[in-house]
Amino acid sequence: MEQSRRDFLRVAAGIATASFAGEFRGAEEWRPPQRGNLAFGVERGVRVAEAVLRWEVGSEGGFQVVLETRTSGVVGWVSDFSEVRRSEGRRIGGVWRTERSVRERPGRAPETLVREGEWVVVSRKGRDYRYPAPTEAVDFVCLLWSLAEQQGLGRRRGGLTLLGTKGIKEVTFALLPATAVQLESGAEVKAERIEAQTADGEWRLWTGWRVGGTGAIPLVVTVTAKEEGTATYRLRGLPEEREVRG
Repeated sequence: MEQSRRDFLRVAAGIATASFAGEFRGAEEWRPPQRGNLAFGVERGVRVAEAVLRWEVGSEGGFQVVLETRTSGVVGWVSDFSEVRRSEGRRIGGVWRTERSVRERPGRAPETLVREGEWVVVSRKGRDYRYPAPTEAVDFVCLLWSLAEQQGLGRRRGGLTLLGTKGIKEVTFALLPATAVQLESGAEVKAERIEAQTADGEWRLWTGWRVGGTGAIPLVVTVTAKEEGTATYRLRGLPEEREVRG
């Protein structure tokens, strides 16, 4: 793990810049579609759930994103991984700035983050508290789209601020050489690869993207968090154009 972290930081520092020669794609190819609906299988070692990602961006940049996960199969007899994440905000300068974020899980009170000027107000476990955060900060779902749009602006390496229930985390990202990923249907697809992580390595993200055509869409997303372990979202199959529209 330590070697992997050193390799990641080396790329982020710019040593491997030559790997991207001739790979530049423009803003239109990296910009997510204005609206869409994608279906994923969710894995935690084995398949445990199904997820649907829905989003819509208005003409003035306001957006709504919903990531809904439902436990499936015999796993549901033992554990429930169901949850709904809802995000609202505004897309400015290649960042999907989060103004309101809600996470709902069965048997628990909703967790909410609401932007109030320079502060974020958190409601969690019956308590309300606040912390300062830059206006361009994003939650997990908005981070995904922001990573794609940063590439369209030519930012192969950089940083974003991630909102959490306990405060902010500074995340470093880098575009790495393309790779092949496997969809849940079994099909193998070439993907542009973006990785991101916090400095302490306690939160990490691996993403593979299809770029071009109707815009960028995530094919595989693996997120690792210290408190929640690792989850992989694998697109069930390439969508039809009518399902992802520019």
